[in-house]
Amino acid sequence: MLLRGLSPLVATISTPVAAPVIAATRPRGGQAGSARGAASLVAEALTTASSIGAGTGPHATVLLRGDSAFYTGTVISAARRKGARFSITVRGNAWSSHCGRNLIWHGA
Repeated sequence: MLLRGLSPLVATISTPVAAPVIAATRPRGGQAGSARGAASLVAEALTTASSIGAGTGPHATVLLRGDSAFYTGTVISAARRKGARFSITVRGNAWSSHCGRNLIWHGA
């Protein structure tokens, strides 16, 4: 796909005892922004995770982990709608630099 100017978004599902598997993919044109299609990718991956029983045990947690491209309101909303916790890297800016390395935000 990369040879034709497409950059894929790929979501995987993993557990402590199983190898990761691909849950959802989205092709994006080379000029597309990094977050384009991310919310629908997250929703699809979390639906797939739920359909295979993720998060159903008494101590089970579904965690979405994303880089700074996933730091958008639509992605956070998709994770919250599906009941997932999330950990998303935030790009450095004046506010996060002011907070230093102790900036941690986990949603539920």
